[in-house]
Amino acid sequence: MAKRKYVRRLPPEKDRRHRIADRYAERNAAVLARRAQGATLERIGDEFGISGEMVRQIILKAERKAKESNKEGKKP
Repeated sequence: MAKRKYVRRLPPEKDRRHRIADRYAERNAAVLARRAQGATLERIGDEFGISGEMVRQIILKAERKAKESNKEGKKP
């Protein structure tokens, strides 16, 4: 059997991953706001019904996104 040379991707409006990300965008923004206020990962997790580890991952992903957007803005 021959290997596929490429993987066909769905357009963003039909791709399930984008819908899931949109669903949690509000929650993630609220998580970041609570962390900025100084709340602990565990307390934030309890408020939103997720683990402290998930809170940490949300914060880390947001920091990476911010760092990448800063790099793109600095390019000549």
